Parts: sequence; structure tokens; C-alpha cells
Amino acid sequence: MTSLRWRGEGKERGVKEEEGEETDEAKEKQERKRGSIPAAGGGGKGEGTVNKEEETLGGSGSHGHSESEATSESGRDAWVNHRQPGHPRQLAVWLLIVILAASNVLLLYERHVGGEGKKPPKTPERMVELHTSFTPPQSSAFLPFLDSEVSWRSLAGVLRWRKAASSWGWVPMSSFSALLPPDSPANTAQPGHVWTLLPDTTQGAYLQSTRYVPPSPAGPAEELLSHLLSLLHPQPFLMSRYGPRGAAAVVRARTDHLLEIWFRVHAEFQLNAPPRLPLWFTPAAFLGQVVINASDGMVNACDIHVPTTRSLNLDLEWLTGPNEAVDMEVTITHLPEMRVTCSSPVPSAIPVWAQEIPEEAALSLLEKHMYSFMQSLWCPAVLEWSLTRCSSPAGPVPQFQ
Repeated sequence: MTSLRWRGEGKERGVKEEEGEETDEAKEKQERKRGSIPAAGGGGKGEGTVNKEEETLGGSGSHGHSESEATSESGRDAWVNHRQPGHPRQLAVWLLIVILAASNVLLLYERHVGGEGKKPPKTPERMVELHTSFTPPQSSAFLPFLDSEVSWRSLAGVLRWRKAASSWGWVPMSSFSALLPPDSPANTAQPGHVWTLLPDTTQGAYLQSTRYVPPSPAGPAEELLSHLLSLLHPQPFLMSRYGPRGAAAVVRARTDHLLEIWFRVHAEFQLNAPPRLPLWFTPAAFLGQVVINASDGMVNACDIHVPTTRSLNLDLEWLTGPNEAVDMEVTITHLPEMRVTCSSPVPSAIPVWAQEIPEEAALSLLEKHMYSFMQSLWCPAVLEWSLTRCSSPAGPVPQFQ
């Protein structure tokens, strides 16, 4: 009984071993079909024939089925990997959601809590529209000099200047704050208050006439005036060659907030460029006025022009050679019109002034500020007698105590 039992157990073991071998062979066949294990080169003929038959018979069926299974398995693996928390795409999406949420929270905080005490956002700069008017001098004023070829070449700059450099332009409204009184609060300045708008930076030094390019403006007032005059001609010189130089301003009228400021500028233009010799175009003066709110800088009106009340208001000087002491030609004539006006973006009514001085008084204050000799007090009777004595051969004028 014992021997039979062991034989039975051995038989069972053998059956199990044969079944295990068959299972291993089936696994190897599946792996070979998938291409993971290559077929052995020394295999038997029957095995190779079977594999070929299996490949031939299962090319359209089992092989295609295995490829679809592999494709489905790879897609399923990619989908599983995409769903995993550590995938880069999922991390990018979550990061974007967190950034949007944080920005919304920060915006709400600034509106309701964090906005207190902060400066309001900057509003767009208000601009003032500028318009030019220019009528050149009559060509007849230069006829006596056109017989000279050198003078004709030098006068080409004024003979060809028939219109302003620009018919219109823009300037920031805040630029006109440079015309406000600097030495005291602007809204407290009284009519008749005079100050120097552009000081004489040359300190009375001699300025040569052989110049073409104006210096760069320095300071807000020079920048504003240079921009205004550049609309007429691109080469304005704010410091004239001869004195008095610079500019002065005066308060003519005022209300609680508005100021009417008049100013006088002595400037000139260089009309030629090399190789032509210099030609200087020097108006008698530029007179300007601006109505401005001293509190917020709002401009209601502005104007700058060459006065035309006198018959001679323009000086022209040009070189005919290298030596300006002997090669300078000069003529004085009339300039019909030279003006720059502005239109404010905020229309307003004509103000009713609470305090003001006459226009003639404002002009006189500007002249006295520019011409120091006009600051002296002259008695009309003594002045007339002095002039009479100076013109007579009776002797010198006596000294008055």
C-alpha cells in the first residue's frame, strides 16, 4: 500500500510538472508573439513551423488583437498617469487656479481695506491745443539789399519763410504752472507783483552772431517758451544777443483762484543754416498773457504775440563776411503778425476780476523791470529844461540837489 501511494504521489508530481512545463511554454509563446522574447535560433523544426503557422494564421486576428490590447493598455496607462496628482499638467492647472484666486483676493483687499491712504491712480495728462498765425514782412523792405549777391544769399532764409513751422501743436497743461509766481503762494499774489521769469544766464557777456543752433532749454519756463516759439520757427534763441535779455512777468488781475499773468520775452530766431551766413530775425518783444487757476493749474486762456502797434517792430541783421564788426548789414521793418494762441479743453466764461490794474500799467511795469534806466524818476519840467540846456551852447547842465 505504501509503495502504491508513493507511486501515485510521484505520478501526481509528474503530472503537475508536465502541466507547469506546458504553462511555461504557453507564456513564452505569448511573449514571443508580443516581441519581448526573440525566437531561439537553434529551435526544432517543428517549433519554428508552428510559430510561423501561428504568425501566418493569426496575422490578421490574434496579432491585430494583441496590438489593440497594447494600444488600449498604453492609453489606459497614460490616462492613469494623467489622473495622478503629481502629473505636470495637473500641477500647472492647479498653479494657475491658485494664482487667479490670489489675485482676486488681493484686488478685493486693495479696494476695501488696502486702498485707504494710497494715492489715486494717475489720470491722463490734460493737453492744451496751440494754433499759430504768421504773416511775413513785406519783401519790399529788402529790395535795396538784393543787388548784392552775398546779401541775396544771406536773405534767403527770410525770403523763403512764408508760413509758420507748424500750424498747430500740443503742450501739457501742467507746463503753464512755470509761469506762476515762484517766491510766494501763487494764490496770494496781488496785482502789480513783478518777478523775473527768465534770468539773464549770460551775466551780460557778449554773444557772437556766428551761431546757428540754440542751446537746450534749462528749466520749466524755458522749456515752455521754447516750445511755443518753436511752432513759429525751429531755431528760437531765448537769450538775445543784445540786452535786455530774458523775460519778466506781472500779475495784472486776480480772483480767489484765477490769475491773469502778463509776461514779456526778448527772443530772436536764426533763419539760416550752414553754409549760408547767419541771419538774425529779432522782433521788438514778445508779449504774452495767460489766465490760469493758481490752485490746480487749469488754463483758461493763453496768448503770445509780437506787438504791432508801432510801425517798426522787427530788426534784421545778416552777415556778408566772416567779420561781424564790418560785414554786418541791418534793416528795420514792420512785422504784420506773429502769434501763438491756445484753446483750453475746458471752456469757461470770462471771469469777473476782484482786483486788477490797467493793461497800460502792467506793460509799464514789465518795461521798467526789463530796462533798468526806466526805473529812475524824472520830473517833466526838469527833464525838459535839461534837454534844452544840453542842446544849447550856453554851458553844461547845473547839478540839482
